[in-house]
Amino acid sequence: MAEQLTVFDGEGNEIGVEEREKVHAEGLWHHTFQCWFVEVDAGEPYIYFQHRSKDKKDFPDKLDITAAGHIEAEEPIVEAGLREIDEELGIELTASDLQYKAALGKKYIQEQ
Repeated sequence: MAEQLTVFDGEGNEIGVEEREKVHAEGLWHHTFQCWFVEVDAGEPYIYFQHRSKDKKDFPDKLDITAAGHIEAEEPIVEAGLREIDEELGIELTASDLQYKAALGKKYIQEQ
């Protein structure tokens, strides 16, 4: 079955569910999860990037966010994020391992 994503209007109101291909083809608003792994070593911050496979459809062989992906329709944002981190990096985390830095993201997550 095709991946189903919740779509939103320009004001952020939920307007339905569509297949991922249609969402991308039509440029519809949808939620994604993005996670940056950051480390401070000797006072210097380091950001970890993911090197995309040369076989990826979009942006092959490029550097990307540490872990990211789509939030499927009806999927809680934190659950989606933990799933993406595990799928892409093989790292199993819990919600308490995540730190929310975007005010909008934190507000949205707290409302869920």
